[in-house]
Amino acid sequence: MNGGARQTARVVRDAQHIMLRGLPSTTTAQDLRHHISQAQIAGVGDVAIYYKHFRPTGKALLTMVLPDYTSDALRGLREINIPGCTLEAETVEKPEELLGKPKEAETTNSRRLPILPIYGNGPSAHVPVRRSVTISGIPGRAGVRHIETMLSDFKVAKDVRNPVQAVPLPPKKFALDSRFFVVFDSESEAQRFVRKYHMTRYKNVDDASIVRASLIL
Repeated sequence: MNGGARQTARVVRDAQHIMLRGLPSTTTAQDLRHHISQAQIAGVGDVAIYYKHFRPTGKALLTMVLPDYTSDALRGLREINIPGCTLEAETVEKPEELLGKPKEAETTNSRRLPILPIYGNGPSAHVPVRRSVTISGIPGRAGVRHIETMLSDFKVAKDVRNPVQAVPLPPKKFALDSRFFVVFDSESEAQRFVRKYHMTRYKNVDDASIVRASLIL
């Protein structure tokens, strides 16, 4: 075995994270767990869909419970059959660059609450899954006050700082509407919001833009 092959074998042996590519953009973490279970792939501790600007990228980050499972998992993941898709799986050498967690900040009552990143990049967009919602279709460069009426009948999270935020555009990007990100108090509240507002007209005006509300799953 040459030096490069030995190094590759060592990386696989020591790795505890796998990046899976080629998934349909509609795949949720729960969907992927189902495929993993059907394929009888052992040792998968966590599954997180990888997002860019709060949009799924067709990639997922898998965390193994022990590195011992990684080699077999790589082979099993590549053999998962999803119609129209060719899956690629490889180990992640520097997972700390992908797994960065929100910083914490002191509040007036001395509770430490996480400051959520607002770009929505990374595994699970680095936000609480199933109770986080992105809202788009709000016309112009609107501020948070433009969606306060929509949120008036819903409970937003108290365990994160700034649970309602405008999502800034990436550098050198332009859009005709604004996007927002909301963390709700519970999964049921997030689902209720999506049911009420997804694919409705903004402010119920007939010719207004269409609002889209999407759960981070």
